Amino acid sequence: IQEINAMTLFIQNDVKNVESYAINFLYSKMINSEFFYDLRSRQSLGYVVHVGPFQFGNRVGTIFIIQGTEDPKYLHFKTLEFINTRVQSVFDAQQQIDYFDEKLQKNVTNFQSFKETLGRNINKPLFTQGALNKRLWNEITTSRFDFDRSKDVDEFIRSDNVTLQTMIDYHNDKILNTSTAMVAYTYGAQVKDISDRLSNEQVFEKVLENNENF
Repeated sequence: IQEINAMTLFIQNDVKNVESYAINFLYSKMINSEFFYDLRSRQSLGYVVHVGPFQFGNRVGTIFIIQGTEDPKYLHFKTLEFINTRVQSVFDAQQQIDYFDEKLQKNVTNFQSFKETLGRNINKPLFTQGALNKRLWNEITTSRFDFDRSKDVDEFIRSDNVTLQTMIDYHNDKILNTSTAMVAYTYGAQVKDISDRLSNEQVFEKVLENNENF
């Protein structure tokens, strides 16, 4: 039995191709830092707080994961709250020139710099035979056989086809208005007894007590 609680939310979107993979990958990387800051640093809701690109079947999407002591249903609500109210601040920050964020205590790059860096990291040179073998074997074992995927994704991300408006549209059309999402609640050892878990009404009461948007 897992010691702590966990919540996993997966928002599934388009069939995987270079374009859908690249945009979903870029979107997930853009919001991960703010998700970590908001739910872990600012609200202390979990020990593990992460957003990343994910693939289920032949479709790509974004996965949100939180592990902590809070009730998974409450973590689910806070994740949805982040998606609906905090992601826009990420886009707002990317519209600025490179600057130092006093709140986050880190340098924030504008969107063009961000996607250039991300593209280069996706398509890193393979300096050893072992690195080449790993990439080839990964494509073979996943039955993708797309050996130029990294290069194609890099080129698409860094092209003029991907703008900040592309990401805003993706968020509004594919994330906020998704028709396919799934969530998994994991209750840790401390609440293995169902009677110890929060009811829907208790979760809502907690939301009202702790939610700055109400």
